Amino acid sequence: MKKHHISYLAITAGIALLSGCSSTSNSNEIKPVANQSVQHKAVVAPKSSEPLYVQIPKLDSNCKQNALALDNAARTSNSTAQYLASARLLSNCIDDFSLQTPLQISEEVMQLHALSIFNFIKGGDISQAKIAFVQFKTAFPGQDLYFNDYTSLVDTATALLEPSSVNAQKMVSLNISPELREELKRRQHWLNH
Repeated sequence: MKKHHISYLAITAGIALLSGCSSTSNSNEIKPVANQSVQHKAVVAPKSSEPLYVQIPKLDSNCKQNALALDNAARTSNSTAQYLASARLLSNCIDDFSLQTPLQISEEVMQLHALSIFNFIKGGDISQAKIAFVQFKTAFPGQDLYFNDYTSLVDTATALLEPSSVNAQKMVSLNISPELREELKRRQHWLNH
């Protein structure tokens, strides 16, 4: 009888422990996605003493390193195929970032996005470069990056991808390199004569 009583207590205790560990599934639960690692940071809500967990997205460093290594290889070999592969990989690395990208990584995402645009151009996929440029302008409205010679990324991409929209008056206001400006003037001259 004593043995039976102990096993009954063990089963009851086991059931009590297991019932306290029931899991609930929330369909709105945020899950990490490919090419993005997530850190959790506790934030105390103003009207509650319970911490809220906010996800701070982070670029996948492996994806970024692989894309930049492929970009370096493309520059070294001047291979259009490698430029395209690099552009696609860069696009995949930043694909999961939305307009809510935290400020601390938004510049890095902008730089990778810009590199993908110009790698699509160097790879000869102008239609994909145009799509990436529209996505860039949508994701970062009113923002720009500058090259080492202080020319504008947005103006340069506009001149390269939308040359028919650049008339003589607009060309004066574009912050582009002198070489590109001369090439656009030459293009307009031959199209008009």
